[in-house]
Amino acid sequence: MSTESHAIQQAAAEFIRDRHLLGAFVTGLLRDVHAAEDVLQEVWMLLSAELEKGTRIQNQAAWCRGVARLLELVDGSFEEQSQDMPSGFPQKFGFWSGKEAKQVTVDEVNGERFLRFVDIEDVPGLPRVLLIGDSISIGYTLDVREMLKDRANVHRIPVNGGPTTNGLQNIQKWLGDSKWDIIHFNFGLHDLKYMRTVGTKGNPSKTAGAKAQVPLDEYEKNLAELVKIMQATGAQLIWRTTTPHPADPDGRVAKYNEAAARVMKAAGIPTDDLNAHATAKPDAQLPSNVHYSPKGYHYLAEKVAAAITEYLPKK
Repeated sequence: MSTESHAIQQAAAEFIRDRHLLGAFVTGLLRDVHAAEDVLQEVWMLLSAELEKGTRIQNQAAWCRGVARLLELVDGSFEEQSQDMPSGFPQKFGFWSGKEAKQVTVDEVNGERFLRFVDIEDVPGLPRVLLIGDSISIGYTLDVREMLKDRANVHRIPVNGGPTTNGLQNIQKWLGDSKWDIIHFNFGLHDLKYMRTVGTKGNPSKTAGAKAQVPLDEYEKNLAELVKIMQATGAQLIWRTTTPHPADPDGRVAKYNEAAARVMKAAGIPTDDLNAHATAKPDAQLPSNVHYSPKGYHYLAEKVAAAITEYLPKK
């Protein structure tokens, strides 16, 4: 194992160990659990990118809190906050906002890995693709966009899609008035995750009374409604299966994917089986984590781009 890989594995173990503390810190700043999850994802990707460059980080916990705080400042109000940013911190992100992000110019940050939510300018004549999903889709967005450059205008929703309940609340806003040729979408990890009951601590999946954020029957019903709304746009829909969860003793991922399969079969929607693709390369996924390394996200992007390409006009 290379020194770089060993450092990333050690960092991942420490990040996972302290994730609940960082999560509590970020949630306290944002007062929004979904936005906090987005920030945690970005902190990890920034951390891993720095380690891949050979950067030595003495106090990882403090470094992560500092980066999370900077990302929180950028959230939704970066135009007002950018002039007050510490020296050296990129001022033109638009990480989490939709409206403001449309005004952002591209800034070079670790190979532009952190400009996922910046609204792109369409190339006239190319099909328009919309990516909908949670932090897994956030991770592969830029690679998919690069892979389909000169073939399609690849957009994504300006937030973490979260569970189907959040999707139903926001789908019309995400679709907007634009014409979409292809919509590649997923909901699942945020639906099936266990939520602990009030006053309990520890792993929610092992806590008495814990239950999925969106029960399986409601998930299937919500997904069917979301499909109906998206089909009304006239776009070609592509369903993306939910990727593996490392702590899944009762097979929730499989059950939720099976429910989704019933919905897609009934609606005649093709499936991009990213779950099988991810399962075939377990080292692409971070240890004990639903997320992936930068190379892992590139691996996922290859499958997503290939699935979308099947429905693009032939050259």
